Amino acid sequence: MFHVHTKHMEIQHDFVCEKVLSREVKVEHVSSADQVADILTKPLGKMKFANLRNDLAISKLQQLLLCK
Repeated sequence: MFHVHTKHMEIQHDFVCEKVLSREVKVEHVSSADQVADILTKPLGKMKFANLRNDLAISKLQQLLLCK
């Protein structure tokens, strides 16, 4: 059973390595303070949420409706 899971990870790892070597994908370090995915995975304070929302260029629904 363990081999099934590790084999899946090996396939994913090989795929990513292939894309990096062919320069289709560039892997860069992102500090934990700058992880924009946190907006989707963690409870955040208002300021952190607003900063990440701005980083993702997501507007408030009210602003979008006013633009019409």
